[in-house]
Parts: sequence; C-alpha cells; structure tokens
Amino acid sequence: RQLVAVVFDRVNQEGIRQNIEDISEDGSSDKMGVCATDAYLLFQDICQLTNWEPPYWLVGVKEVPRTFGLELLENILVSSQPTFTDQKEFTFLLKERVCPLIIKLFSPSIKHSRGAPKPSTT
Repeated sequence: RQLVAVVFDRVNQEGIRQNIEDISEDGSSDKMGVCATDAYLLFQDICQLTNWEPPYWLVGVKEVPRTFGLELLENILVSSQPTFTDQKEFTFLLKERVCPLIIKLFSPSIKHSRGAPKPSTT
C-alpha cells in the first residue's frame, strides 16, 4: 500500500514540475514522465493480478488476493483522481482494464446461476 501511494504521489509532484515545453497548445502532454510511466505500469499490473492474470511489469509477483487488489485500485482512484481524468493514458486504463474487471467481478456468473437451486414455492 505504501509503495503504491508513494508512486502515485510522485506522479502528482511530477505533473506540477512538468516543463512548459512538453505541453502542446491545447494543454495536453504528448509524453508521460518517468513517474507517470511507473504508475501506469504498476496500475496495469494491479489490474492484471486482481484479474488473476500474470503481471507485465512486476517481476516475481505471482498473485494478489482479489480483495486486496480491489482495495488498492479503490485507494489509487480516490487519491489520484486528477491523474485519471487529466492524462489520456490513465483514462485508457480505466476504460480498457478497470471497467471490464469490475463488470466481470460483480456480474453474476452464468455457471453459478445454473448451478443454484431454485427456491421452493411451498
């Protein structure tokens, strides 16, 4: 938890110090800084691990309990909301990784619903 918090705090600090030359006329930045890249890869791997898939960047991490992964995702989204609304790369992760993950985890499974006994009417 502390590592994740530090990584995303550094993204916020990096955004404040970003050079004016890196910002285009419309106010968007075409390249992510080093800290933002680390945060992107970390967030992507937390999504992967929460979905019980192998991580791309976190070498040596095999699995994370799903509840812990969801808690990390929630903490990141709450504490770093501007990062996800202001940077298109992070918005992309929300759309492509987080939304499908949440839908998958909280949708009733077809397999589970078939195996469930029907309630008695007596």
